[in-house]
Amino acid sequence: MSISIATYRTLSVLALVMLIVTVVFASLGRWAEATIALGVLVAAVIAQAVLLRCPHCGARPGLWLLAFWTLFLSPEWYIADALFLRECPRCERSLSEAKASGV
Repeated sequence: MSISIATYRTLSVLALVMLIVTVVFASLGRWAEATIALGVLVAAVIAQAVLLRCPHCGARPGLWLLAFWTLFLSPEWYIADALFLRECPRCERSLSEAKASGV
């Protein structure tokens, strides 16, 4: 399944908003709401990581970013990289361009 870059970036913004909402609810001691917001955050990140596929090499750039930044325990860098993702980390080609037929 393929999605556009715009949808991928929309999911990035949703993940950022849900991270902020989770922190706000947790700081206010509203644990049920914080848990729900965290669940939506995790679902958005997983959907984002699995849905986008590079049209050139077939890699899943979102999954590459998620794995890389999870190793370094840096959700802020993951969201920043996911929001500004333009090239596939594997083949370093634009994700916006369609694959040329016959090439």
